[in-house]
Amino acid sequence: MAMSVENNSLNIELSKEIAEREKLEKSLQIAMLTQKEMQYKLEQIALNEKNYRQLVQLSQEGIWAIDEKNITIFVNNAMIDMLGYTYSEMIGAPLFSFMEEEEKHKAEKHVIRQRDGIGERIESRLICKDDSIIDVLVAASPTIDEKGNIIGAFAIVSDITARKNQQRLIKSYLKEIESINTALKIQLSKAEMGHERLIASYLKEIESMNVALKTQLSEAEI
Repeated sequence: MAMSVENNSLNIELSKEIAEREKLEKSLQIAMLTQKEMQYKLEQIALNEKNYRQLVQLSQEGIWAIDEKNITIFVNNAMIDMLGYTYSEMIGAPLFSFMEEEEKHKAEKHVIRQRDGIGERIESRLICKDDSIIDVLVAASPTIDEKGNIIGAFAIVSDITARKNQQRLIKSYLKEIESINTALKIQLSKAEMGHERLIASYLKEIESMNVALKTQLSEAEI
């Protein structure tokens, strides 16, 4: 009888030990699975970050990031090529150091709006390393941290110099044509009968050129 009680006690203790061991093994399995999941997630985050960085560097548009003090903290290869500086020359440089005085005042107003959380598209002009000036279209948005604080700005920069030069050229032609048009109208008012038709014909041709150039100008501004 005593041995039976003792055997039952041993069986109970053994069952408890087995149950504890199974519980521990299950916990270890869960821990290992969780660790694997975490490792996988970390690997995915690293891969996504790598892909993101590659995408940013391969972008044909310039990408420029500044901190809350308007200091450059990142530029991609396209932005470097656009301005002709090296990466080290741009990192740590103030945003406004790449602008003429007139553009600095305009940019300061836009920076203030970005600090209010407003993103916008603006045209600006930047100074290249060789002192040439390029026209750019800037799509800028505020950079916000995990607490919702604005800690800088991020911009996509497009070189629109060719388009702006085309616009300036067309505007110059329009101005010249307008001057010629005005002069011919004055001559027409003073012309003898035999010359009226000839001058009127010139006026008609000039007006056609005027319309065509205005059409080109409107297309260039799109």
